[in-house]
Amino acid sequence: MQKNFLLRSSYKKVSEEYRRVLKEFQEEIPKQIGDAYDSGGQWHDNPAYDAALERQSNLASQLKALGDFLKSPVFIEDLEIPSDGVRIGVEVELSEEGGGNSSFKILGPADVKFYPGVMSCYSPLAQQLMSHKVGEIIECRLPKGVKKFRIIKISKIDLKSM
Repeated sequence: MQKNFLLRSSYKKVSEEYRRVLKEFQEEIPKQIGDAYDSGGQWHDNPAYDAALERQSNLASQLKALGDFLKSPVFIEDLEIPSDGVRIGVEVELSEEGGGNSSFKILGPADVKFYPGVMSCYSPLAQQLMSHKVGEIIECRLPKGVKKFRIIKISKIDLKSM
């Protein structure tokens, strides 16, 4: 089972999203269902009623996923993050063979949603770069084919600034 790595700031944002979805689920959806039911017509021939029930089901699934995610966070700020190799909590600069340079921060999957220039630690590229060091050339199997990258630079991320 993969760990729920994320920054505290992302945890706060995911918690806010959970509260927003919960409020909609508890307050708005019952009203929509009631309004659709009261609008007349049979329950089995009522598109507004069907749409409200479908939205209720989608929100229930979203609440479960968010709730499960929030139950066991692993805060990146609490990890020991040496900068001698690629790992979560570092910024890595790569040179692609036959291409240009790129850099990105490796953080948790939830952090990708909230911060630009972030790659999930569970992405195919990040997984194949893990533990490699500056100067190494790594052949990575990616969805778009095999690519070679040289690690140019690895530096710890200033997590307090995020």
